[in-house]
Amino acid sequence: MTSKESNLPRVLVADDEPTTRILIRATLERAGFEVIEAVDGDRAWEAFQTHLPDVVLLDVRMPGVDGLTLCRRIRDTHRGATVPVVVMTDRDDNEALEEAFESGATDFLGKPLSWRLLGHRVRHIHRANLALKRVAESERRYRALVEALPDLLLRVAADGTYLDAVAPERFPLAEEAARCVGRRVDDEGPLPPEAAGVMAQCLASGETGHLEFQREIRSRRHVFEARLAPSGTGEVLVAVRDVTHEAELEHQMAVAQKLQALGVLAGGIAHELNNLLQPILGYADLVAGSLAPDSRPRRNLDKLIQAAERARDLVARVLSFSRPRARRRVPVDLAALVHEAGELVSATLPANVHVSLHLESDPGLRVLADPSTLHQVVMNLCTNAAHAIGEREGRIEIRLEGPLDPDGGRPPGLRPGPFALLSVKDTGSGIPPELQARVFEPFFTTKPPGQGTGLGLAVVHAVVTACGGAVTLQSSPGTGTEFRLYLPTPTHTPGVAPCAGPLGTAPEHAAHASGTVLFLDDEETIRELAAEALEEAGFQVLTAATVEEARRIARENRLDAAVLDQTLPDGRGTALLPDLWASHPGLPVILCTGFDPDLGPEKAAELGVSAFAWKPLRSAEIVRLVHEAMRSREDGPNG
Repeated sequence: MTSKESNLPRVLVADDEPTTRILIRATLERAGFEVIEAVDGDRAWEAFQTHLPDVVLLDVRMPGVDGLTLCRRIRDTHRGATVPVVVMTDRDDNEALEEAFESGATDFLGKPLSWRLLGHRVRHIHRANLALKRVAESERRYRALVEALPDLLLRVAADGTYLDAVAPERFPLAEEAARCVGRRVDDEGPLPPEAAGVMAQCLASGETGHLEFQREIRSRRHVFEARLAPSGTGEVLVAVRDVTHEAELEHQMAVAQKLQALGVLAGGIAHELNNLLQPILGYADLVAGSLAPDSRPRRNLDKLIQAAERARDLVARVLSFSRPRARRRVPVDLAALVHEAGELVSATLPANVHVSLHLESDPGLRVLADPSTLHQVVMNLCTNAAHAIGEREGRIEIRLEGPLDPDGGRPPGLRPGPFALLSVKDTGSGIPPELQARVFEPFFTTKPPGQGTGLGLAVVHAVVTACGGAVTLQSSPGTGTEFRLYLPTPTHTPGVAPCAGPLGTAPEHAAHASGTVLFLDDEETIRELAAEALEEAGFQVLTAATVEEARRIARENRLDAAVLDQTLPDGRGTALLPDLWASHPGLPVILCTGFDPDLGPEKAAELGVSAFAWKPLRSAEIVRLVHEAMRSREDGPNG
């Protein structure tokens, strides 16, 4: 047995005849091979394991281990599975040939050998094996590439029969793909029946095709996009991609844009309603003050005031999704708020609805939000869940987790960083897929007339997005509904600028007030109402309908306070602030608006105004705001 180090292809020759080995060596070395000799099967097996030859030539009849046994042993090894093994024998009958190939032989050479053809034969076998290895490696890389793709790949015959299918392990259609080979497209399989028509068009035109379809898989509706291309051999290659996540993101963005447009529209309408409600409430207050408390006219007037107040509350709910940043946001202990809301829900819902609360968040988890509106969000979701359950037995599960900060899977609209996850899940009737796209629309409701305004979920969406968060919905008929609220958690809890507190009645000593007040509003009835209320309280009132008129009054008169409406025909009330404070340093200013998406208590505090209020304002509220603003100036200048 000999060997030498070289880059030549290596041939292991096993034969117990020395003369045969010498002749084979001479022939193969001239053909460009390195030759390793073995005198029997045992030594040949040792040489194979040591030298890892590129081709093996085995004599069938050898002492010890015979050639066919050694061939089978080689084939049982990992490397030996692809090494060409050529069997040499003096038998040329069919039985010998069959036995050799069943043992794993690549080729068969009869003795005596043809020394003229031996080198060419072995060279051809070696080159063919190298080509097979390249093909196998190329196929392995191709298969690895295909398996790494996120798509389902299909090969379909011209008659619509599935020929091959490769799907990622967790692809939603993997089970259908595993069963489809041999079946037709118009039968049950990964592609819808209409794909047969698209494939026929691709084969006829030679151009690629596109198909989008949906499939209900494990109670979730998936959206798929299929790209079809003719292969040029009468087959169609199909790549199917799961675009469910992209479709959901697109849908959520469309809903957000629709809500934004509806919010602007609703805000404009609400602004006009507020301008109508303010004189109704204001003059009703003035008339009520002149009537005996127990008189019939007073009782009738009180009912009118109650109806107007309900209208004002309804307008406020409309504005809650059209002015998302209007309310003051403070650090809120989310666990405490959810616990309080959960206990309240448990105490108020019917006995057939069981509420479970799971607070799995870190202690002290906080979000920046308006606590009252966030409390309303939890109540709205639980109320909707109870309505979905109805009179049958059911459960509502409220769960709080956080802070969380996953690398992926964040819903659209949620800003980067840690967040709290608040979910409300019920076992109710569920929401049909065709209605899920509309649940956050203002005034959309599936309840009978008179049993709902359709603002509950619209308010939920507005409050959460105002916090920089996002809302997602998962539901299907018969399985219940789950709303998930993603609320950003600040890394620090900044202080919040002060703003006006709850509006109530005028202080008792407001009647003894004095001073000159500028009142700016483009509605004549509101100006007249405010003037009457303030003058009755002891103030002198100068009214203006435009910014320019107010600017002129400020230049020509001494002022002690100013009440400014924000939205005016010739500009905004905030545009008047520099002129007012230039001519009247430290002048107390109350800023009012019925709707302005860019203005709220926080922004007003940043501007330096004394107070901020939402319209409509009651007469007593106007007087109180002016009095408190002037008193704060006496206690300490504010400018």
